Amino acid sequence: MSRSFITIGLLAAPIAFQFITYKPAIATGPVASFLDTGTDEIEEIDPLSVWPNKILVDAQANIILMVWFDKEGIRHTKIPFGDVNYLKKIPRHGSKRAELHIALKDGRIFLGAADAQSINQQAILLQGTLGKKIKKGGQIDLRIIPVDLAGRASPKLVLGKHDGADAFKPPSKRSLDMPMPDQEEDELSIGEELDQEAKGVASKKDVNSVIKRNMGRFRSCYQKSLKKNPDLSGKIVVRFAIGIDGKVNGAKIKETEMKSPEVERCILKHFYSLRFDPPSEGKALINYPINFSNQSFQ
Repeated sequence: MSRSFITIGLLAAPIAFQFITYKPAIATGPVASFLDTGTDEIEEIDPLSVWPNKILVDAQANIILMVWFDKEGIRHTKIPFGDVNYLKKIPRHGSKRAELHIALKDGRIFLGAADAQSINQQAILLQGTLGKKIKKGGQIDLRIIPVDLAGRASPKLVLGKHDGADAFKPPSKRSLDMPMPDQEEDELSIGEELDQEAKGVASKKDVNSVIKRNMGRFRSCYQKSLKKNPDLSGKIVVRFAIGIDGKVNGAKIKETEMKSPEVERCILKHFYSLRFDPPSEGKALINYPINFSNQSFQ
């Protein structure tokens, strides 16, 4: 079997940092089989009870917050990342919509997205953030969406803090509520211009922890291009700024051996969505190297 490996490390002079090897975690477990297909062939449950309006991913606290905006009020469920068993994409079939399932280790299954466009976006982000395997379902798989609710909106995925001020506010109409500024095509950068005078100090442990949790997202950028170019490899150094609120407000490719604009732009977009602990003494600048290599192993 052939797999690609990513090694990462933090460059923060004068402290030397050791590279580590990343291998994606693959979770296994039983497949629950109690979902509603829109027929009376199995015992039905209320699909709205597993169909949230909003899914908030808190990558710092490792929590998924699912929120329902019902007529009776707001309901929510908090799910630790570790409780998620796997993700599953079920294709569209006839009048039945495509579905993304978030399966928990206790057997519960929630609807993560509906329809092809939102499924593809949200599956990539969830896979990278959770480090979980995406299973491919078939046309005969049991479904959450019944025929009479075919017009209900897909859950909206957002990034943020589960205990933040906006956690229980309805999401915007965008399928992925994550502000993403335009990239400069020439210099491969995103967001604000990097402030070379930044004096803040970020926690090396926190930076490593956050980036390691999101390595699946960077890996997906690499693997897409690897299919077109099997020899693609090399080190990329991302320079990014962490603001006083812990958000990344700018990032650029500082160095590249890969020289693949497609991979590098994809990586920058994911870096821009990361959230860190606020640095001490103001905005902090970080240089972070990632080594991409395609190696074969048994």
